[in-house]
Amino acid sequence: MDDSDYKKELKRLEDRKKSAEQKCNYKELSDVLVELGEVHRMN
Repeated sequence: MDDSDYKKELKRLEDRKKSAEQKCNYKELSDVLVELGEVHRMN
C-alpha cells in the first residue's frame, strides 16, 4: 500500500467514523475502528 492509498483510506475511514459518531451507530463505529487498526498495521 503506497502513501497516497494509505491517506485516501484513512480519510475514508475518518469520514465513516464521524458519520457513525453523529448517528450513535456503535456497530459501525466499532467496524471502522477495527479497519483503522488494520490500515495502520499494513502501512
